[in-house]
Amino acid sequence: MNLRALLELCRISNLPTVWSNCVVGYFAGTIAFDHAMSETMGWPHKTSFTPQSLIESVAEMPLDWARHLFFLLAPFSLLYIGGMILNDYVDRMTDAEERPHRPIPSGQVKPSNAKWLAISCLAIGVLGVWWFERGTINLDPQPWRATTFASLLVVSIVMYNLTHQKSARSVLLMGACRALIVLSIASAFQSPVLRGWWFLFVAGPALSLLIYTVLISIIARREMETKRFAGPKTIMNMIAAMPLLDAVWLVVMGLWPASLFCVGCSVMTKLAHRKVAGS
Repeated sequence: MNLRALLELCRISNLPTVWSNCVVGYFAGTIAFDHAMSETMGWPHKTSFTPQSLIESVAEMPLDWARHLFFLLAPFSLLYIGGMILNDYVDRMTDAEERPHRPIPSGQVKPSNAKWLAISCLAIGVLGVWWFERGTINLDPQPWRATTFASLLVVSIVMYNLTHQKSARSVLLMGACRALIVLSIASAFQSPVLRGWWFLFVAGPALSLLIYTVLISIIARREMETKRFAGPKTIMNMIAAMPLLDAVWLVVMGLWPASLFCVGCSVMTKLAHRKVAGS
């Protein structure tokens, strides 16, 4: 298994889009937490996250933020990679006829290796979400909420890969996967007093990601069926633009510094597509 084949199998060039989804989920959850606590517990400020305070915090504790960001992004990166590898494993017979250049049908990756790599990434990803959840503020007497959402994400990933060749409705599962990234992370900060604010801040980004992903999936399916509905370049551009949707939501939340991270993710995705194809 050579490195380039592995990167193509993992759709590594699309990973920055997952990172931006994680960041918007994190700030949606924490800001909703702060807003709710200011109303119910009398905290002095509606939110401790402002552009100035965020910049100052990152400048004062760069290593702490880097470590926190790693534990936030790593598990969902593994879940995405696991889903992409599983997709190629399930489609290996079809790809042998229609896309023989892909890593598995071309013989660069053994099917058995792909299968176990996918299972490992999904399992370690859920474990990573559980670890991240342990380090967050969760006042709910019922723990494991983020881990439960992450498990639903895995179920959606598996169901999509098993059904996408049989039913066009599977695009809804693809959209649900993106929405569940936001819901998994934001739910780590939920408590009984947060439900109103939590849904106000979290539902918007999650729903918009679901709709946008479904739109991309429909266009991609049409392109595969007709070869003239939209070219691969258009689809790649739409994927690279996904982090810009997250950036808009962070600006709406008043966190333009965090939105710059999402803009950077969009640029990274676009540049990465020149080296490793994404789909």
